[in-house]
Amino acid sequence: MHAPTNIFLLVCLLFVGNLLQAQNYLLDFSKGDSMDVINNSEVSLRDLELEDLYATPRGQYEIHLDNANRFIIPADRGQLRIEMEKEEEVRNLELITPILSIQETYALSDFFHEQFGLSSELFYEWAQPAEKHKFPRGFYGKTFTKNYPTIGMSVHSSFNKNKPFFIQFQFSWDNWLHKSRGTSVESNQLQGFTFDVPRILESVKAEVSEPAVVEEPEPASEPKEIYEETNPVEVIFDEVEIPEPSEKPEEQTSQWWLWLVGALVVLGGLAVVVRRKS
Repeated sequence: MHAPTNIFLLVCLLFVGNLLQAQNYLLDFSKGDSMDVINNSEVSLRDLELEDLYATPRGQYEIHLDNANRFIIPADRGQLRIEMEKEEEVRNLELITPILSIQETYALSDFFHEQFGLSSELFYEWAQPAEKHKFPRGFYGKTFTKNYPTIGMSVHSSFNKNKPFFIQFQFSWDNWLHKSRGTSVESNQLQGFTFDVPRILESVKAEVSEPAVVEEPEPASEPKEIYEETNPVEVIFDEVEIPEPSEKPEEQTSQWWLWLVGALVVLGGLAVVVRRKS
């Protein structure tokens, strides 16, 4: 009775899992910036109806440029803009990473700046508030302009305390800008470069999860004697004899006159009696 219901739930779960699972996309721009690169891939664009701007799906993108340069970028979302005059050419491609921790962001930023010979001093000044659980203002951006296409990285605040950043990578084939700079495929000097974002993030996780080496504490030394041994001091008390109380109470000599008065009273009484008889 419950078999059809269970099968239906299983199919729904599998369908949802396929939707949520990030796909891998290969975009080979090594031979140019034609829209055929997108059309021949599995990337399904969503028209945003705004100046030839399209949204790209979530997934992991492997981008090939000329001279065997390669970028592997996991993206939560992205945007693609085509040339307004020549709709068959790609103008810009932007890929936005999932939110990142401070360590992950620093690792990606350091790799980007070092590989392209750029200074990261301004980046650390901008990102410093995040170390105090504050959100930096605006965003930080840097672009390597001596290449066709230009390769840029901008860091934004995610307003998440545990993972306060996300990074947006940009590839630009803007013909007008490249003509003004005098850059072209023929002038490219970048060769055999690989920017593997997942590998860099894995190295950060490995460093964080590596157990810290705990040094065994040295055994405590035996306590040293602080005081010198001295001969004991003998305290002698003098014995004091306490007199024992006498058994017979002392006669009170101060009461003799009472006996005298009593005797006179008795004698006086006898005298009165004798006179009455006579």
